[in-house]
Amino acid sequence: MIIASLVFFSIGFWQLRKGNLLEKNIVKNDLTFWGIDTYVLLELPGNNKHLGLYTPDGRYVAGTKMISSTLPILKNKEVFGLEASDGEILAYFHSEVKNYDWAIYDSNYNCVGMFKENMIQGFGMVRGSLMNEKEIKISEIEVEFDFFETSFRTMDDRILINCKRGYMPLEWSERFGLNVPIIKLGNNISNGEKIFGLGVLLYILETIKVRKSRIFND
Repeated sequence: MIIASLVFFSIGFWQLRKGNLLEKNIVKNDLTFWGIDTYVLLELPGNNKHLGLYTPDGRYVAGTKMISSTLPILKNKEVFGLEASDGEILAYFHSEVKNYDWAIYDSNYNCVGMFKENMIQGFGMVRGSLMNEKEIKISEIEVEFDFFETSFRTMDDRILINCKRGYMPLEWSERFGLNVPIIKLGNNISNGEKIFGLGVLLYILETIKVRKSRIFND
């Protein structure tokens, strides 16, 4: 079982130290999502975008955004896309698929995996199962609301994705705030596994944000 702890991206916690500099780097470049394994996760300054994946040297590679789906089965759902800096959609994420809370698709709308929350949730954490496209359980996860480090793994114990918070290498400090999450994709994983791990991570972070907000507002 994976014991994990995470907190969602929010302006109050994750601020750009040099936001104007990074905003200028949201331009078309020759970097590709598939060729990079380490990212810094930041809130994007754009109107329709949510999160940005930056290289440690501050270059923008891809970001999430709300998109409208042209598929009839998804027309009433909130569909998010992972959009590269050149405008290419690399993946799709959305909720309420069959009995699953979250589903992840590649650029051709082929399902690469799902996430299903457990019926019983622990206080201050998110519990659930990673499922592959054949609806076979990959692993169980427990994700706490506050975190230092977490990893999701495949059925054969390879790391899909690792996330750290609260640690920032000195050479990165001119670009990013100290509380910014650092994401590292696993070695020897397929492109489908990369977007699966990232998609589940984003779902859990959003869920944590919503539930923490409810606690503080009660």
